[in-house]
Amino acid sequence: RHPEWLEALRQRLLTRELLHAPETLRAIEGTLRTLGETVAALAEAQRRTEEQVRMLTQTVRTLIQDGADLKDHDVVLEASWVVDREDVERAVRRAEILRGRSGRPRRMAGMTWREGG
Repeated sequence: RHPEWLEALRQRLLTRELLHAPETLRAIEGTLRTLGETVAALAEAQRRTEEQVRMLTQTVRTLIQDGADLKDHDVVLEASWVVDREDVERAVRRAEILRGRSGRPRRMAGMTWREGG
């Protein structure tokens, strides 16, 4: 009936920390929400990374299984998060160096990993 009395009583009985508790709890709630979103994004990134590692593992297994066909070849594997022209050119240069040393043909395998995909 007398809100001004209630407020005056609260000011006398409660500490400053308790008076500001609602604002503090709202700030903590916002921080927890942001943290939860960040954890969810990290979990999704981890899932994509695990899938990419599975793909790379399968590629390597395939190369190993094809070993009979590759016994007279050098194998160059270039794996990058995002493959650009410089990555491909570097892999080609390295393959050419190996070819120059061994005189054997070269075979190249590459994978493209893109963020979010």
